[in-house]
Amino acid sequence: MFNYSMAIIVSPDWGAAASMKNALGLLGAFGADEAGATAIEYALIGSLLSVVIIGALLSLNGTMVELFEHIRGFIVPALEGASS
Repeated sequence: MFNYSMAIIVSPDWGAAASMKNALGLLGAFGADEAGATAIEYALIGSLLSVVIIGALLSLNGTMVELFEHIRGFIVPALEGASS
């Protein structure tokens, strides 16, 4: 893991070439750093799972409403009979 706080600060009298070399070195070290890759992968997996779950729930919407109405048909008369 690259420690960005240890980056060399280029003096103005070193010239533009040294500054560019330091910037490219820092950019290369940043590109090689894979510390956040796992978090991004987990975020992609989580978003994919949420899309799949939402799609499944939307496709089952009519079936679930019918199922709950069927169950309600048994529960409501039982509760009305129990309260009488």
